[in-house]
Amino acid sequence: MKIAIIGGGNGGYAAAADLTNNGHEIYFWQRSKISRDSLIKNKNIISNANCTVIPMVVALKPLHDRATIKRVVVATYQSVSGSGKDAMDELWNQTKGIFVPGQEVDPKVYPKQIAFNVIPHIDVFMEDGQTKEEWKMVAETKKILDPKIKLTAT
Repeated sequence: MKIAIIGGGNGGYAAAADLTNNGHEIYFWQRSKISRDSLIKNKNIISNANCTVIPMVVALKPLHDRATIKRVVVATYQSVSGSGKDAMDELWNQTKGIFVPGQEVDPKVYPKQIAFNVIPHIDVFMEDGQTKEEWKMVAETKKILDPKIKLTAT
């Protein structure tokens, strides 16, 4: 049996169709919350926590077991590749444009130039002022590690 694990994002379903035709058993990897109905209908869904939460809680769990962690302050830095191919192309073209006169590229994917830059937020801002990424860090850490833990994420 051939097994393929595919991200459930853009292009995942098209890739799954191609692989299924070649005899692969498909498992979709979903980062988002999935419904009970989805699990009943499709037993090939694997759900996991946010990509920044997973390594953090893996490191914190043994510490929390030995001495209860009361508070975590975490800063995350994520790559452009998390925003997809268009963002990667924009980074590449902006980088070329810095070194090759006449090939400058205006930002389209991000609000500012991403080449040689840091943008101080991931995802959209919510009503309370934190980003959706920061909210996920707090909510999922509480769900996985301890509902009483205090967490500040930037």
